[in-house]
Amino acid sequence: MPAAKLLQKKFSSWEDLGYNYLLGRRFWMVDPKNQAAFDEAALKLLVRDPKSPWKSIRWKTKLQS
Repeated sequence: MPAAKLLQKKFSSWEDLGYNYLLGRRFWMVDPKNQAAFDEAALKLLVRDPKSPWKSIRWKTKLQS
């Protein structure tokens, strides 16, 4: 839960979190051959899967301690 609360403070949305994760991964990756799979996973979470937690759980959900 502490990590989830920190993420809510640092990012404005699931999209913002996903974009920044992919950007950081591109910066630090050693082998780019798997990058397409990560890009596809983010696209699925953000757009393609209507049951994705990134679509069904509001970003600003109140988190319990």
